[in-house]
Amino acid sequence: MAITPYIGSTDILDYTNVAKFFAGEYNAKIRSSHSYFYGFMSSPFVKLTHNFALMKLMSFIWLILIMLSMYYISKKNKKMLLLILTAPIFWYMAPWINPIQIASLFFLWAYYFIKKYDDQEKVSFLLYSGLFIGLAFTFWDTILFFGLFLSLSFLWNKKFSHVFFFTILVFIGLTPRLILDQSLFNFAFFTILKSFFGTFTNLFWSEGAGGSGHAQKSLVNIFSVIIILPLFSYLLLKTKNFKENKKTVIFLILSLLLILLNPQIRYTLTLSPIILLNLGKILNKKQFKIHIVFSILLSILVVIPYLVQINY
Repeated sequence: MAITPYIGSTDILDYTNVAKFFAGEYNAKIRSSHSYFYGFMSSPFVKLTHNFALMKLMSFIWLILIMLSMYYISKKNKKMLLLILTAPIFWYMAPWINPIQIASLFFLWAYYFIKKYDDQEKVSFLLYSGLFIGLAFTFWDTILFFGLFLSLSFLWNKKFSHVFFFTILVFIGLTPRLILDQSLFNFAFFTILKSFFGTFTNLFWSEGAGGSGHAQKSLVNIFSVIIILPLFSYLLLKTKNFKENKKTVIFLILSLLLILLNPQIRYTLTLSPIILLNLGKILNKKQFKIHIVFSILLSILVVIPYLVQINY
């Protein structure tokens, strides 16, 4: 996917122009509605190459690291490896220049550690989870909501002291963004508040008009989000599976409802790895085969438009 000229559509300039600005190759004022940190981190690559090739390559590397992380978390399960390699969302996001990839990588580990904390009540796991949520939020604003849903789902009945230290670690992980905002705007929470109020306004007062970073709540967009998710995701709602993974399923439901308010395929990258890790444990042989075939066909459909653009 690195050979296609396509680099994504929604919000791309919010990241590429910021990277150019910090690389000294953009003279106008930047007015990004998102975290500046991804562009700031990527600016040395733009300064080195005077294009976005390395920036695009890094986005692809984050995807590979998500896949490797899933394989490790599944204890190197070969069945999981097939589910990972054929997942359409990975192929869809492969050429995108976007912070969602690196944020989803950190969020996956946040989920892994909060799940281990829930199973073992070991506070160190919870602290790791908080740190990774903070790092994910440093790069991508929507983690504020996903992180809140994850925290509520897993920590609602835990000790206050545990929640307190977890929150401290979230802020520690968020420190790079806070420092950059303080340096640029003399207010550490500038981009966080700007993004939050912008998102809130778009979600509830946009009247379905769409806009930059906001998708219309059309049947096509909603269907696109649903179809890109793992095929047998609904199995997690079955009584037995729900009881065994109640907190995870509640988190996924809340997060999916949020995505459907602003239905964009790219947002599902954060949820799909978590769904696949849980789904891989319950699929029978027939369901597994159907899932793989369907995922391959959908991945091909996703990739074709990228391949068509290679010579243009």
